[in-house]
Amino acid sequence: MGTSGIEVPTSLVDMGIPHLAVPFQIVNGSVATVDQDSVDEIAQCVQAIVTTPLGSRVEMPAFGVPNPVLTQDGSVPATTMLAAVRRWEPRAAAVITDGVSSIADLIRQISVKVDRVNNVNQ
Repeated sequence: MGTSGIEVPTSLVDMGIPHLAVPFQIVNGSVATVDQDSVDEIAQCVQAIVTTPLGSRVEMPAFGVPNPVLTQDGSVPATTMLAAVRRWEPRAAAVITDGVSSIADLIRQISVKVDRVNNVNQ
């Protein structure tokens, strides 16, 4: 039984739920997808966090990071991005080392560790 208290059949847990790949793509006539909880899906979530300006999502204004265009020096501190990743994507283990000066640098340095726990009562 999951944290919501809803019993999920094992077959649904094991099959993975596809999510649209980012950027959106058509490959061989089909929409490209990534599996839920895969490294690719988690990495896409991290990228969404660090590239979304605070306040731009009306339903979740606290999601994202400050808009670098609106900051005094035109950048967002790596520690601010790290805090956002830790808050919004707990599946990603984000580690920052010295020399991170941009979102692209941070994305390259984030390691994604996927811990999949099957909480289904059998």
